Amino acid sequence: MLKSNLILLFSLALFAMITITHAEASIQNLASITNDEDTDIIKLQILTDENEDITHLKLIFKSKNNKVKDVDKYQAHKAAAGIVLYNLENRDVVKLESKNFSSHQGGEIKLDFLYNGITGSREYKYLDLSRDGDVWKLTDGGKEIKKMHFVSNKKAVVGTIGIKKIETK
Repeated sequence: MLKSNLILLFSLALFAMITITHAEASIQNLASITNDEDTDIIKLQILTDENEDITHLKLIFKSKNNKVKDVDKYQAHKAAAGIVLYNLENRDVVKLESKNFSSHQGGEIKLDFLYNGITGSREYKYLDLSRDGDVWKLTDGGKEIKKMHFVSNKKAVVGTIGIKKIETK
């Protein structure tokens, strides 16, 4: 009796471990993000479910020596309404939007950024997030990218007033 209970308990535990492992989200790295204001590196990742559909967007902020400073995680379905990725002094500096986002197929990603904080003018960078089998890719003009660099918009005397452009590689 004890032996059969132990076998049953072991079998249930093994089944639970397999089920939990299978249902865990996988993490895919999309791009590294840098800027010309500091030496920090931001890792842009997506989290997927057991079907490799996107569930979350994740930003990992690392210092020059690769030490994690902060982690932000966003629910992917909120991309349609817009996700504020960076806010400074109650101003949305960088927002991510996607009006046609699908967790299964991706969509067009609009990075809405503050070009000039004095006038409040904004610029946009459009990227595509698409799926190739179980692998997700970020592209700019049809070319896969792995790096983004935010170039500061600077004015004499005042200093940085916004983001001039986003370069991709």
